[in-house]
Amino acid sequence: MSWLNELEINEMLNNVGADKVSSSSYEVVSGVYTVAIKEAYLKKTDSGATMFHLNLEDDNGLKLNYSTCIKSGDAKGNKSTYQNQKGETKLLPGVISVKHLFESVKLDMMKEVPSNEKIKVKKQDGEEVISVGLFKTMTNKKFTACVRQYEDMYNNEIKIKYDIENFLDVNGNNKDGESQIEAFLAKIEKNPIKKLKGSNTPKPTVNTEASITENW
Repeated sequence: MSWLNELEINEMLNNVGADKVSSSSYEVVSGVYTVAIKEAYLKKTDSGATMFHLNLEDDNGLKLNYSTCIKSGDAKGNKSTYQNQKGETKLLPGVISVKHLFESVKLDMMKEVPSNEKIKVKKQDGEEVISVGLFKTMTNKKFTACVRQYEDMYNNEIKIKYDIENFLDVNGNNKDGESQIEAFLAKIEKNPIKKLKGSNTPKPTVNTEASITENW
């Protein structure tokens, strides 16, 4: 648990409920994917935030990636928690998502320790070798990713990105053994793309981008 480095969040993690259905460019549409973890690792940003990255692939060779913040940057104290508007201490959403990920592949987040490794990552101009905290025990583990596209505004242009909304086991169940597939499919059938308020954009034909949440 040293990679989160906050013993006081242990009780908060234990109180996180099961993952339930909630309201790098690849062509990834909203849907349910059984994926294998190719790499799971930690990397710090220039601001000092710690990001948890996943490189994934399904049985048909479709590649997905996922990235979320599990510790804030230097300016916010490198914490895995934040204060909401009511002054309550809450876990960063990324910490909760990563907890559900570990549960989906039957690993104990509290016991896993990343090792310092060098890996190759793709960039627009080629590849780069970077130092990361690699979770070797997660390699080739499979889980069910409930993926949903959403609209994001960038430079006055709407881009379509995707996010993994739910991390379920290979049978589509959460940690309590409840099947979540039908509920998720019903949601994306009604709204395959989570749209910005007031948006009337049609279904996009451009490639989608993975969601990266690092503004903590």
